[in-house]
Amino acid sequence: MQCSICEAPLPPGLRECRSCRAPGVLSPAEVGSMIVDIRARVMWGDLAEDIRNDWLAKGAEAEAVRAALQESFQERQRHFRTRGLQDLFMGMGAIAIGGGGAAWLWFARSAAVSRGSAKISGLAVLIGCFGVFLLVRGINRLLTGGAAEKSASDLSEFD
Repeated sequence: MQCSICEAPLPPGLRECRSCRAPGVLSPAEVGSMIVDIRARVMWGDLAEDIRNDWLAKGAEAEAVRAALQESFQERQRHFRTRGLQDLFMGMGAIAIGGGGAAWLWFARSAAVSRGSAKISGLAVLIGCFGVFLLVRGINRLLTGGAAEKSASDLSEFD
């Protein structure tokens, strides 16, 4: 923390400048680390009240914490809606693969089907079942924006 008037660094635990008696505020570097911490904790599903209380206890301004929380929750919603669209399209593709495998088994049941061909078709049907799971999860994520999910465990470092 630093003094809000003379910008002198304050010792840990001290909230008021010893020389000018002005209140302490977070330094620009501390504000940057606050924003990063709030983003991470929101993405991992921590409660907003816990995050707010932690940073207010550290001396952050209430308005800065509120703004960082609001931006972080919007980012979380964007993340889950994007992942919902990805799940939706992957689910539809997997269902198409599963449908193709089921159709192959259906049409080939009267003909002599090799053992390998039957195994591949069975695997395609299992992929289709997984596609149903992805489809349902994608629709849920699109509708709720990730509100029902605890954490964003599918974050990618390449986003």
